[in-house]
Amino acid sequence: MPDADGSFWVATYGFGLFRLQGDQLRAWLWQTDGLPSNHILSLQEDAAGNLWASSENGIFSYAKKALLDYKGAGHLRPIPFRLTKTEGLPYKVCSGGGQPTGAKSPDGRFWFPDGSALVSFDPVTAPRNLQPWPPIIEEVRVDGVLHTIPRGQPLRITSGARSFEFAYTSPNILAPNRLRFRHRLEGLDVDWGVEGSQRSVKYSALPPGEYTLRVMTRNNDEVWNSAEAALQLTIVPRWWERKTLRVVGAFALLGGIALTVRQVERNRSRRKFVALERERALERERARIARDIHDDLGASLTQVALLGDMAGATIGSPDELRAQTRQISEAAHEMARSLEAIVWAVRPENDTLRSLFEYMNRRTDELFEKMPRQYQFIAPAQLPECSVHAEVRHNVFLAYKEALTNALKHAQAKEVRIEVACANSTCQITVADNGAGFELSGVRAGGTGLKNMRLRLEEIGGHAELQTQPGRGTTVRLEFPLDRGGRT
Repeated sequence: MPDADGSFWVATYGFGLFRLQGDQLRAWLWQTDGLPSNHILSLQEDAAGNLWASSENGIFSYAKKALLDYKGAGHLRPIPFRLTKTEGLPYKVCSGGGQPTGAKSPDGRFWFPDGSALVSFDPVTAPRNLQPWPPIIEEVRVDGVLHTIPRGQPLRITSGARSFEFAYTSPNILAPNRLRFRHRLEGLDVDWGVEGSQRSVKYSALPPGEYTLRVMTRNNDEVWNSAEAALQLTIVPRWWERKTLRVVGAFALLGGIALTVRQVERNRSRRKFVALERERALERERARIARDIHDDLGASLTQVALLGDMAGATIGSPDELRAQTRQISEAAHEMARSLEAIVWAVRPENDTLRSLFEYMNRRTDELFEKMPRQYQFIAPAQLPECSVHAEVRHNVFLAYKEALTNALKHAQAKEVRIEVACANSTCQITVADNGAGFELSGVRAGGTGLKNMRLRLEEIGGHAELQTQPGRGTTVRLEFPLDRGGRT
């Protein structure tokens, strides 16, 4: 379509709108410039110099100056005037398969084929929705209950309500479904909410204070009405939310903070004390390891040395030599087991209840391996998840070993039953045999192995019990505490 300034306006089917002036070609597209459609079927100009185009998205119009003044993507887009089915078109998609695709009669009316219909209108009298009516706040519901909106006064609601729903609208009768609204609750919202076609807004649990709900509306030409609908809302505090009580509460809070700080300091001092206790426990553990190395390994090495000397002095006697070398071998094995027990006790990854019972089970197998005795080792499948410190594991294992050795060497038992039971915050190990048994009073007077077992269990906060009678076997119970929150 030629223009009075010598340029040409070109409508394309699928590529938008173009203007050719000299060797300069400019384009307007749907994707970047907000054109209603890239599929333009015809282009006409009215007496006022506005462009009218039929397309696959209705009929739209632009002022040529608005298009030419548009500076491109990133700037304010020109707003088209549109005619769609809402404004009376029979079909949204206009026709353009044959010629002519549009015409202008001498009286200034436009004629556009629209599907199976023919649309005609005067662009001068085409309805334009330039300024929408101001919005109206219709009703307020608090927790689902309708409240009357007072005139000239704020709506007063006692705090504690869970939901607030505000309904609003605009009395526009031209294309009402294309109206858009936005709202803002002053006192809560920083900026306007996202615009949309919904005509209500919900808020929940508003704190005491003063609020103003403001609503704006725009029409299908994207023209906002500067007049707002406003509703003042006062959330009245309940008695315990009043300022005086808040001041009292603030002082109480400060007092609570002071007490908390004091408690934190006490906890910090307690943690320091616990750290010192742990350091002392570590020192005791180091001393115990040194004592075990000196007593067990030192004694075993001394025994090996003496047996070696005796073996060297009896070279002429093969039987005695074999006996001496067998004793040397047994002493070496015992020394290796003692070293293994020391290493097992000090390794941090073994600080679990499961590791303790697995180690006890393995050492029990070794003790019964060369003896014609039967035993049962019964432990629960699910053990408590708690840490067992090296000192605890060491004392429990040695007490258990003492009880097991007594059953094998002194009681002459044929069957031994070991049972593990954990309940609440304690763990109990029972070693029962069907051996000869003995008089308990004599044991207490003599102060033999039971005393050592009791001392070991008492060191870790536990205790040991013994039940026996001559001819009825012996039962030893070792019980020690568990700490579910940390180490034992």
